[in-house]
Amino acid sequence: MPIKKIAAVLSISSSVLLCGNAYSAMNINVHGIIAPNACIATIVGGDNLDWGITQHASLKQKSLNNFPAKKVTLQFNCPSDQSVAFWATDPNQDSALVGENIDGRTGHADVNRIFGLGFDPVTGNKLGNFTLNPVSTTVDGITNDTSFGYMVSGAHNGTAFGRVLTKSWAYKKTEDYTPWNETTNKPAVGKSFSWVFDIEPQLNNGEMITNAEQVDWQGTAQVNVRYF
Repeated sequence: MPIKKIAAVLSISSSVLLCGNAYSAMNINVHGIIAPNACIATIVGGDNLDWGITQHASLKQKSLNNFPAKKVTLQFNCPSDQSVAFWATDPNQDSALVGENIDGRTGHADVNRIFGLGFDPVTGNKLGNFTLNPVSTTVDGITNDTSFGYMVSGAHNGTAFGRVLTKSWAYKKTEDYTPWNETTNKPAVGKSFSWVFDIEPQLNNGEMITNAEQVDWQGTAQVNVRYF
């Protein structure tokens, strides 16, 4: 049969070439790329949160000054079902003033949970801090205002998240956070994610801030997102 003849020819040909110790090699190179899902991440309301002008005389002079929170929303849209997590860094962390917790939430008094607001241009004192306080997550239309997932950041590639209560914590800069599914008790899976946060500033005592000139306080949280 033709198939047997072809096999015989190949076998003989191979043997002859090896016996003569004269052969050549050619490569067939195979290559391709599998790209991760191209999720789109946006921050709604966070481009320029502004608390306006505060008169120095209206500040509490002997204690910290808490400002009302403003909301921002992190949004992630993915082409297929998956989980997402984020972490944030602070380019102004040297100016972050350790403050006092308020409303029963661990945040302002924890150096790892506060973001800096700069230094007083005259006294050099730290102006204050702000925190990112989780409010709720919504994944494919299902809202969870009870819990979220967290894990120590490390290389930002882990998936073993634990569950914590939303109302108890501000974001911690040494951790990754993920939306949580209360039914499966695991990181939520979906295509459309939104995460609402309260951004809450806390300024230094008024007596620690100069009254000789205008003082601008401003800070930044640089948000990074990963998918798994």
